[in-house]
Amino acid sequence: MRLSYWLSLAFFLGTLGVASAYPDPTPTLPPPPKARPAAQDSVSHAAKQSPVVYETTVEGNGQTADFAQEIIRKNACEALEAWLQERDIPFRPDFDYLRQHGMLDWPPKTEPWTSQSGDEYQRAKVKLTVTEDQLTELKQEGRKVRSSERQHWAVLGLAGAVAMLAVFGGYLRLESATKGYYTMLLRAAVLALLGLIGAGLLMVA
Repeated sequence: MRLSYWLSLAFFLGTLGVASAYPDPTPTLPPPPKARPAAQDSVSHAAKQSPVVYETTVEGNGQTADFAQEIIRKNACEALEAWLQERDIPFRPDFDYLRQHGMLDWPPKTEPWTSQSGDEYQRAKVKLTVTEDQLTELKQEGRKVRSSERQHWAVLGLAGAVAMLAVFGGYLRLESATKGYYTMLLRAAVLALLGLIGAGLLMVA
């Protein structure tokens, strides 16, 4: 009886060892991701939108819809330019810049319009908006314009100084070579050259 008891115990222990050596091959699947509430998505999308700092409606009247759109292009650029001037931003964006940066609700809405004199026209309307992020980009463009203007005036100033030194240097050499016999004539020539230099710088500026 003891022998059968020990044999049963050994068989039971062997069965446990084999079971522990070969685990269950069925993979454990991860839990499905939780669905994100739609309201939370809309709130996060709204939070990413930059606030509007400027908004206006631009109008243009013309005998045809195409002509009205041509006028509205000009009016939109002038409206934004005036607004930027009030904020001391020297950048002057064109129509392509407004469209590429999404500041215009293009194409505009066109509808028939009759003037007080009875003439029929096409009136185009478009909304012009500037967000806070777009205003930051406009300020960066304005800083580039100021930097370019400073470099331009620095180059003109340097060119003018070099030209004046060359004129006075030539005057002194000629004055020394002629021993003062043509002083008045040389001075008149110097004044004429200085006037030409000044006129040239004004034309370049």
